Amino acid sequence: MREPDIDEVTRRLEAVVGRKRHKAMEVTLLTALCTPAFVVAGALFVGCVAAYVFYESPRRFDLDATAFYTAVNGFLAYMVVMTMRGPGMSVEDFRFDRMWVIGALLFVVLLLLTYATSLPQQPALFGIVYAVLGFLVLGFVSQALPPDYTIRNDDPTSDTVAITLAIPNLIALAYRELLSASWLWLPPKPHEVRIAARLLCALAADRDNALRQEAVEERIAILLSRLKLIRTQDRQLHLTPEGLDFLHATVKE
Repeated sequence: MREPDIDEVTRRLEAVVGRKRHKAMEVTLLTALCTPAFVVAGALFVGCVAAYVFYESPRRFDLDATAFYTAVNGFLAYMVVMTMRGPGMSVEDFRFDRMWVIGALLFVVLLLLTYATSLPQQPALFGIVYAVLGFLVLGFVSQALPPDYTIRNDDPTSDTVAITLAIPNLIALAYRELLSASWLWLPPKPHEVRIAARLLCALAADRDNALRQEAVEERIAILLSRLKLIRTQDRQLHLTPEGLDFLHATVKE
């Protein structure tokens, strides 16, 4: 592939950003409005999983409130552990994700409320508090997974994680967009789009198609990641197939 023209890449990137930004805004607002329904659906799903585990257990348990919340706590603990380190991340590059840490702390708070306070004696109030906090735990720990984390047919564990975290992750991303100074409210400036275009060209020209994450401004890297033009692996930025197709299309014009 011959070297793409930086001006043409910038022009096409501006057009893509405009389209994707408007679409993302619509999805984000719709997700925020539908949050109550998602929370109810998520609570029912987790409750059904906990009930199934109890009934299928070889030991017989009395399914009282304490036993039920204990089962759900075990399920949440499993999800917290499974998201602690992203797939494909080497031990040397392992870092605790900030969002995961917040989710883990919320899980600790949930355990304290369940076993160290009198709140469970008020079933209605505790049920609401538990559902909200439990959903927040799943939402925050899901942020530790890469955006391209999907179901893998050869890995049943990833199936469980991906399916369970799908809705909490969607809602967490929506509110993260709404409450942060993201591209929804602060669209990238022309010079930022040009920097992003130069980054794409640099990745295409690099033989290894990789660049250290620390060498790129975070806002630029996040923008291109959301457009699915680059991905992050082992703290390095790589062009995605969509990114290569984007540059190939630019060269052909």
